[in-house]
Amino acid sequence: MPRRGNGFTLIELAVVLLIIAISVTVVFPRFGSGMVERARLRGSVNRIASVAEYAHQRAACARLTHLLHLDTANGTYWITGQTSDGQTASITDDFGLKGRLPEGVRFAGVELRDMDANSDDIVTIRFSPQGWADPAAIQLICSTGETMSVIIDELSGQVQTCKLEEMN
Repeated sequence: MPRRGNGFTLIELAVVLLIIAISVTVVFPRFGSGMVERARLRGSVNRIASVAEYAHQRAACARLTHLLHLDTANGTYWITGQTSDGQTASITDDFGLKGRLPEGVRFAGVELRDMDANSDDIVTIRFSPQGWADPAAIQLICSTGETMSVIIDELSGQVQTCKLEEMN
């Protein structure tokens, strides 16, 4: 069969695809790991904000003070309820209210008014049935140095997230 001058052979296409595949495997990990770490950080911040918002809403609905506990040393967080006599009760809802920060993400600090949160490994943020909350700023940092925060408003108990400058 005579060969035509236009077009590529199967071997030429295979070689080009092999070169592209090798280039991607060499280049992608350098860019990909930073993207994965930032995605983990964003996901962790959104998860903590959701759990805090749930504690705020649940406190109003159940007419019970709810507490968001942050174990800054171990990277865990959970919600409990507090009865009027000060007894703590665990929340039995199966909404994943207990969590752990993923690998590469850690608490950079928790700021509470009138309290030095860095002096204790477990920090507690209260959400009252009347709608107020302990004002707090929870900072998370990933291994790339990027930081994000969860901000809890004192008067409304509303929760928001924000991105901060890199801390290297």
